[in-house]
Amino acid sequence: MRIISEAYQHLGQLIKETILDDNGRPAFHWADLWYEQTEFPDLAEAIDYPAVFFDFASDDIKTLGQLEQDISLLTDLYVAVDTLQDTAIGSPETPGGLHFLELCARVQEKLQAYDHPSCGNLTRIGFSRFSARTNVIVYRLTYRSQVVDTSATDVRRNRVPPPPGALTMGDRHTPPTNPISRPPVFDL
Repeated sequence: MRIISEAYQHLGQLIKETILDDNGRPAFHWADLWYEQTEFPDLAEAIDYPAVFFDFASDDIKTLGQLEQDISLLTDLYVAVDTLQDTAIGSPETPGGLHFLELCARVQEKLQAYDHPSCGNLTRIGFSRFSARTNVIVYRLTYRSQVVDTSATDVRRNRVPPPPGALTMGDRHTPPTNPISRPPVFDL
């Protein structure tokens, strides 16, 4: 599942480093994989908000040849803020209370049609509120992209896999060549 590790590390760095607040500072203080941390008070209190969490899944995988797979990658981003300010129209707290929607907008502006070998070309396909049981507002943004996983080819051709957690980009996620014009490969 290196493809997920690479997508997570790349997108996490991208969002933490390039989505800025109104003062030019990073808008997100925390990026992590999603394990429903906001649902557990002890975990939720330890998070430095605003935070963004990532969850990855696939709803369609096609095998290309024997060793490569075309994956329809679903990337869920959970934008979390720890404010429960009043959002009623006319309330003096409304701008602060709607801050989480501005964060969601900035994520969307950065990721819509963003293309990178580790995560494919991202297209938003949905968004919704996530009902947290703590005093945290959480919104989920869902993106779809296509990526090609060639990790089995890499291993069988004796390419050394990267060390765990290393962020590497290479030819492992390039689109496969047409199988008809591909020279035969015999794996023993």
